[in-house]
Amino acid sequence: MGGGRTSDTIDEYRHPQDIADRFADIFKSACLPNSNARHEELKADFLLVFEQYLRPIPPVFVIDVEFVCSLICKLKLGKAAGYDGLPDCRTAYAHPILIVLLSVISKDGYFKRWS
Repeated sequence: MGGGRTSDTIDEYRHPQDIADRFADIFKSACLPNSNARHEELKADFLLVFEQYLRPIPPVFVIDVEFVCSLICKLKLGKAAGYDGLPDCRTAYAHPILIVLLSVISKDGYFKRWS
């Protein structure tokens, strides 16, 4: 099969950036809901259940770099992106400054609710 040859053209695109953009469009369209109405219905059901998981953070609860790092280390890699759209591998392999930034903005209250 193929004999080690590769194609320089994909869907009539030759430039690497055009090919990458085409793949991005294909994957983006594959992730769109089939029915917007059904998507909104399921999303509303999810948010109702999700509200039950929200608990007030105790005043002595400390969100520091070590805590954020421990959460990131517990991520199961290879899973699909969550509600926030961030794949776990992007977070796990990100620059270490991300851990510092997440701990700082969480202290400022930016993670109290999903929006």
